[in-house]
This record gives sequence, C-alpha cells and structure tokens, in this order.
Amino acid sequence: MTITILGIRHHGVGSATHVLRRLQEIQPDMIMIEGPPEITDVLKYVGHEGLVPPVSIMVYDQSEPKTSVFYPFSSFSPEWVAAEYANKNGVALRALDMPAAVNLQMKSDIVIQEKSSSETDEQDKDE
Repeated sequence: MTITILGIRHHGVGSATHVLRRLQEIQPDMIMIEGPPEITDVLKYVGHEGLVPPVSIMVYDQSEPKTSVFYPFSSFSPEWVAAEYANKNGVALRALDMPAAVNLQMKSDIVIQEKSSSETDEQDKDE
C-alpha cells in the first residue's frame, strides 16, 4: 500500500489543477480530504449536476443551532477537485480532520464563558 500526501499551501486554480493532474497520475484507491468526518456522507454529492460551487457544508449543534461551522468549497478548491474526482471515478472518499463536534463544543464553551463574564460584569456594576 502506497500513501501519497498532496500538500496544498494555497487554494487556487493552480493548486486545483495540480491536484487533479496528480490524482489522474496515481489513480488512488481512496482519497482523504481536509474536513471533519461528519461531512464525509455529504461529499458524495460533489460533482452532481445541479450542485454548482461555490457551496458550503454547514455543521451545527441541533440543541443550539446558532452554534455552527461552515466548510466552503469553490470550483478551484483542491478539496472540491479531489472529491469530484473521487465521485466520478468510483474512488472511496473520506474527510479527515478534527471532528466538527469538538469545534462546536469549543465554540459553545466560549459562548458560555462570555455569558458568565458578562453577567458577572453586570452584577459588579449593580453593586
């Protein structure tokens, strides 16, 4: 089993073009793109007719919908190009990064901290 890592520094037409060329050369059995594992199931729609970038995948906490994270894609996103290649060529596709649930929990913790701090400030003013 060979593992090939395509390091991408910039999102742009050049990067996307190079990613596509390299994928065509190596013909991988699986492609893993940067993104939380929660978006893996949605990635199967990349490249479908009617889904035209720019698009974004939103992950949110059902108990607190205001707490959300967006994962944007454009036609020149290396992730979009890789996902589209995978879907068009029957290649397994997965998202690999820190789970969005962790990011959402961190955001939620910050909101709770800010609320608590704000309430403490208000109490201090009233005294």
